[in-house]
Amino acid sequence: MFRGAGDLLLREGRLFSPAPLPDGAERLHPGFCFTNSSQLADEHPELRLTYCEGFGTAPVGAGQALHTPHAWAVTPEGLALDATWPTEPGTAFLGLPFADPSTWPHPLLGRSLLQEPPFLVVVLRSGLPDGLLADLGRPVPRQASPV
Repeated sequence: MFRGAGDLLLREGRLFSPAPLPDGAERLHPGFCFTNSSQLADEHPELRLTYCEGFGTAPVGAGQALHTPHAWAVTPEGLALDATWPTEPGTAFLGLPFADPSTWPHPLLGRSLLQEPPFLVVVLRSGLPDGLLADLGRPVPRQASPV
């Protein structure tokens, strides 16, 4: 079905642009993006956020960027709210928005879904269950296959 997490993200992932955290939401603990994102969505039901996980890219210096597994929350408009990283020009996200809150990491003890073999192996072998993902963000542009 999928050759790995990268293949899954390129075929099924969505692109997200960052937005500033809204009033009342605060930056949480560095290094805990998976729990931070779930916590942000849980603590602000009025924002109707969706947990999203994949890869984030953030500027770290002149002409340099960090590309790493990351998680964030997504607004109904498809904007990324990141409770872990500051919102800076050049930050971008590619990920899977998980529609069902029961699949989200626990806000205190949770871990990455896409790096956990029990979850990832099933998805790689069998595909994404119907209804697992929310229709948020922008599709990844498809390149034409070489002839």
